[in-house]
Amino acid sequence: MTVINDVEAEVVIKSSAEKFFGIWKDKPYEIPVAASDKIQSIELQEGEWGKVGSVLYTTYIFNGIARSCIERVEEIDEENYTITFRKIGGDVMKNLKSFKATLKCIPNGEGGTVVQWLREYEFLNGGVPTTNPKNKDEFALDLVKKIDAHLLKS
Repeated sequence: MTVINDVEAEVVIKSSAEKFFGIWKDKPYEIPVAASDKIQSIELQEGEWGKVGSVLYTTYIFNGIARSCIERVEEIDEENYTITFRKIGGDVMKNLKSFKATLKCIPNGEGGTVVQWLREYEFLNGGVPTTNPKNKDEFALDLVKKIDAHLLKS
């Protein structure tokens, strides 16, 4: 089976890498406040906020459909503002054997951040994508922009 690696989204934001990374690492439960039209809830199912091994349950809207995702925090690199999530359940895994998403927050030297979402996934039984990858890119970019706006207000 083929493992696909690609950059889902890359965007420059005004928030610092520390702040943007911090909401994903320590306070993901605040993300629905910033982007309620995308993310309905992020709940801790297991472990502690901000710790490797924690399991999060997320409900979200994608292409107008309510969906869910269960993911484990697989790796946290505080020095490089990077966090990796492994999807382990929910609608997102319906046609996938594996799915890993990494958020990288790269300081741009001007007080802002280059945010990258990297994804690595493998389809079940040689499957094919069931959604247009462009829609996933737009979803991720819009989510990043809404979180940035929220952080700039706080």
